[in-house]
Amino acid sequence: MSDSFGFLGGPVAGNATAFPADLSWLDYLLPASFRGVPFQVRGASETSGRNAAVHQFIGRETAYVEDLGRKPTRFTVAGFVLGDDYAGQRNLLRQACLFTAGNGTLVHPSYGELTVNCLTFTAAEDLVEHARICRVSMEFVIAGDIASPVSVLDTAGNVLGLSAGTLADLSTAYSLAAEVTGNPAFVLAALQSGVASAATSMLGVSVGGVASVAAAIAPLAGSAAAPATTAAAVTAGFQAIGDAVVAAGPSPPDYSGGVAALAAWNGAVAPAAASTPARTVQAANARALTLLVQGAAVATAAAIYARVDFISASDAAAARTQLLGLLDGARELAADAAQAALVADFNALEAAVAADISARIQQLPILAAYRVGAPVPSLVLAQRLLQDPTQADSLAALNSAIHPGFMPASGVWLEAA
Repeated sequence: MSDSFGFLGGPVAGNATAFPADLSWLDYLLPASFRGVPFQVRGASETSGRNAAVHQFIGRETAYVEDLGRKPTRFTVAGFVLGDDYAGQRNLLRQACLFTAGNGTLVHPSYGELTVNCLTFTAAEDLVEHARICRVSMEFVIAGDIASPVSVLDTAGNVLGLSAGTLADLSTAYSLAAEVTGNPAFVLAALQSGVASAATSMLGVSVGGVASVAAAIAPLAGSAAAPATTAAAVTAGFQAIGDAVVAAGPSPPDYSGGVAALAAWNGAVAPAAASTPARTVQAANARALTLLVQGAAVATAAAIYARVDFISASDAAAARTQLLGLLDGARELAADAAQAALVADFNALEAAVAADISARIQQLPILAAYRVGAPVPSLVLAQRLLQDPTQADSLAALNSAIHPGFMPASGVWLEAA
């Protein structure tokens, strides 16, 4: 509200309103009411001011006044109801003031319509000298919506943070687990073959941004002898792939852009049997590399799903089911490798993913089926289903229509949640 009010016009910039010469000030007064219940007005007063913190200092006769903003404006209205049915009018006004919660509309004779909350209601009757009349006094305060911020849980941000932490722990786990020194040459050769396979697979699933992905995984070439380098390049590569998938936009039905498929990657070269100490090391290296690549794929898929815009609630639900299954598999792989930290990471990531996608599903449109007698133009169908012809192109794309003038006789549309 502004600093002052004007007759009928509500808030005005000045303190007074000039009236045309041919009109009386009485012509500007409105019939008073609260929540639609009318009453007569004898007078009204307004109380306002400013909130301030007065800071006093020793040895000073003046104070520092910290302005904390304007106080809520209060009105005290003195009115009455009269007539043979005055008691009924009084009861209606009493009901509006005392027994109806929340804000209501007060029509003030000179200030116009105000959104207020009734704080007090007083009724007085004199059945001897002033019969058939009830005097009322009501105190109102100007009310508004809650001004304090509303706390909203950033479920997507939680997933992204846990995904990044999981990638870091996967990198550390591989760096510590892979053994490349003091073993026959075939152990290093097998590991290098697996690393090369991982690089090829990662390049194969990137959607756009191939250059950035290639640059991220370039250190993988010949990196098998340096496990920390391998781990850093794999996790950086997956992060680059995730960025590329999100930048390309949603591509249903696989919103992960192919990253989820790498949760089943099996390019590590393991021996047929761990019959010697060297073969045992080779097998352990293969398990460590598999955990690194599969785990990174799952963590990256979680990050992608946290950032991508699902088209429908059913798409989001399907992605949630898929991703929770992949997280179960990654947790089992970490448990088999006795990686307790990674087990905890995947547990936390699973809970965060479930919370994030479940919350977003509530806001997404539902994929519903339609059926018409014959093919119709997308404009007609958009108007019929959505009452919005501007959605014609998206409706045609959703149903892979050959031509927007000939939508299939049966298909799907996005119904608002």
